[in-house]
Amino acid sequence: MYDFMKSPKTTMLPSSIEGAGLGIFAQEEISVGEIVEVSPVKLFHLEMIEEPVFYNSWLIDYAFKWNEMYFAIVLGWGSMINHNVNYNVTYQGIPDPQSMMFMSTKRIFPGEELFIRYW
Repeated sequence: MYDFMKSPKTTMLPSSIEGAGLGIFAQEEISVGEIVEVSPVKLFHLEMIEEPVFYNSWLIDYAFKWNEMYFAIVLGWGSMINHNVNYNVTYQGIPDPQSMMFMSTKRIFPGEELFIRYW
């Protein structure tokens, strides 16, 4: 079981993507495979994503696939990691406690923004 955590090596700043708002950046070098965040999640049945409360709101931008039955809304800093096809962070759902673990896929240098690929 993992405890919820935020790496002391990251900080939140305006994103390098215009119009994206805030993003997560490395303050120190992050090694390949290093855990950068373990965030609590709220799970929802996948069919709920079609409901207007999700689909027609900003929540749709923060939905993570959990498995074939559920999607997750991440409640920690993990939700602030922006999408990019050239991502440097991946994620994995942890069942107990229900959380999302974010790990680096490559070396990330100080000042570099962290990116994931959403779905």
